[in-house]
Amino acid sequence: MELRTSTGVMQVEVVRIKLQKKGRYDTWLAHFRDMETLNAVEPLCGNSLFVKSGELPPAEDNEFYIYQLLGLEAVSDGKKTGYTITDVLDNPAHTIFQFALDENIILVPFVEKYIGDISTDKKEVEVFYWEDWFEV
Repeated sequence: MELRTSTGVMQVEVVRIKLQKKGRYDTWLAHFRDMETLNAVEPLCGNSLFVKSGELPPAEDNEFYIYQLLGLEAVSDGKKTGYTITDVLDNPAHTIFQFALDENIILVPFVEKYIGDISTDKKEVEVFYWEDWFEV
């Protein structure tokens, strides 16, 4: 895996990783191989860890990595809408999909009432009540 720091990129091996909740923000704590002391890891805090998709564990059934959802086209009643997922937003109640077409953006909760089947193979996401999102 790549760890990008202000001084460059270094290859690291993650031994274990854990989500730690801190108030409104989540923090990931990673234990890297051959870095056993606080002095060794302290300069790495606050940096970004990049994982190649081939190194990720397989997603469970009906679970997706965000990169798999980006670019999926919304399909309503079997017709393509032209809108694609451009962002996936974390929300305490539920995940929200941001769909966009040109300058038009709509936010749709990722709940069964509005989102149906997701096919990463077909690059499509089934949406319900699509027209309701355009009412003012």
